[in-house]
Amino acid sequence: MQLFPPEIEIAADEGFSAHDIFERKDFGDRLTRIVRALEIPSVLLLDAPWGTGKTIFVKMWRGELAKAGIPSIYFDAFANDYQEDAFLAVAKPDHRGGREPHTQP
Repeated sequence: MQLFPPEIEIAADEGFSAHDIFERKDFGDRLTRIVRALEIPSVLLLDAPWGTGKTIFVKMWRGELAKAGIPSIYFDAFANDYQEDAFLAVAKPDHRGGREPHTQP
């Protein structure tokens, strides 16, 4: 018995596509305008209840950011919740340009 639907594969440079069934591209475009206006590197957090599409949205938005030449780092706090010290998960060398932990290649 399958409890969860299969994970949707989204290429790193795919952006918003047929997977955008909730039409969130407009929201992503508004966030991109905010990011472009930032003058220093910043951290953005997306918070919403479980199952509302945060992961899919962020993966699609990262594709749009990549197409625009805007670097980003994806950190899945839930996938890294096994660390006793949260800083250790964030500070891992994987986040400095290497393979990202607990994400699809």
